[in-house]
Amino acid sequence: MDTILEVKNLKKYFPLKTGIWKEATEQVKAVDDISFSIKRGETLGLVGESGCGKSTVGRLIAGLYEPTEGNIIFEGEDISKKKGLTWRKRLQVVFQDPFSSLNPRMNVRSLLSEGINIHHLAKDKKEKDEKISSLMDLVGLDKDYLKRYPHEFSGGQRQRISLARALSVEPEFLVADEPVSSLDVSIQAQIINLFKDLKEKFNLTYLFISHDLRVIEFISDKVAVMYLGRIVEFAARDELFKNPEHPYTKSLLAAIPKPFVEGEIRVHIEKKALRGDIPSAIDLPVGCRFQSRCPFVEKICLEKEPELRETKLGHFTACHLSNIYNS
Repeated sequence: MDTILEVKNLKKYFPLKTGIWKEATEQVKAVDDISFSIKRGETLGLVGESGCGKSTVGRLIAGLYEPTEGNIIFEGEDISKKKGLTWRKRLQVVFQDPFSSLNPRMNVRSLLSEGINIHHLAKDKKEKDEKISSLMDLVGLDKDYLKRYPHEFSGGQRQRISLARALSVEPEFLVADEPVSSLDVSIQAQIINLFKDLKEKFNLTYLFISHDLRVIEFISDKVAVMYLGRIVEFAARDELFKNPEHPYTKSLLAAIPKPFVEGEIRVHIEKKALRGDIPSAIDLPVGCRFQSRCPFVEKICLEKEPELRETKLGHFTACHLSNIYNS
């Protein structure tokens, strides 16, 4: 498979303006020098706690933010500072909250027509109506809903409309930013299965952002774990879930809710649970960013920031002690 997206040394700093004159005296380092690539037809799951920068990565790739530094190479073209619509047709976004991302003044037909009209994807009204009808079938919605408005639908139905709108311009790549986190569990399963079915049908490529490791495990081919603006672990899905190396990844996996069995499971979760809060992205700690919450911290962790390095074939970890504690 060829590489469809490559991110190189990507940074996004937000100025923090204070004082009477609103001067930018500090910066929030939301994304701080990350690199990764995604092959065509793959799903990369991006996971981490709230505030780690994963949604900012998605918005940078979608062109909604401009990078402070770094490059975003999409199908061989650097789109990091490029304006215009030529590449936007091929790269679409499905947001976390479909209610806020859908125009409340537009009915479903208008929402699905907008992209088709902008990119001239139908030669006449008949062809456009056929495309809209096909989109409704794809996402499992009745064509009678075309005259309705977003407030008339449930959360799951609105997310289906959002997905149909993204597909209306025939994209190759979708950034899915927490697309099921606001939905009921039963509806989550339906939407995730829909994402998988559409990927196979159209050979789509996904950057799937979520804080839920169960969702990431189900839908992803590869997984990147973020902490405080950096990627701390990257591996194929099965490898990462079976052999996690970074203490942060291990803690996230241990925190996945499991059915209670007397004794062993409950004790195991309590011992592994993360302690403390994520540090401020304004005043980052010297050395390893995970040091204040890590149970294995050593002197080197307080002095030097670990680089993301390949610890085994295809498995990358940013931890000074990964070889010691994972041997």
